[in-house]
Amino acid sequence: KQDYKQIYKTVHALRNTVGLFGLSSSIGNPLLEMEKLALANEKVENIQQLHNKVLPLFEEAVRELELFKDN
Repeated sequence: KQDYKQIYKTVHALRNTVGLFGLSSSIGNPLLEMEKLALANEKVENIQQLHNKVLPLFEEAVRELELFKDN
């Protein structure tokens, strides 16, 4: 069984954080949709599709932060 409550909490925390890094415009809406799907106990596959859409953007942000950290 999927833990929709934990999915919601995790996505909600991410959504609250993306604004700090200027990512709200590119990631905010998919994260909001993921929150809604988790609250509605929708199919995990639907949440996973959105996850797959935002993951590359998060990975790019991490790479950029690592470059900043090294300078």
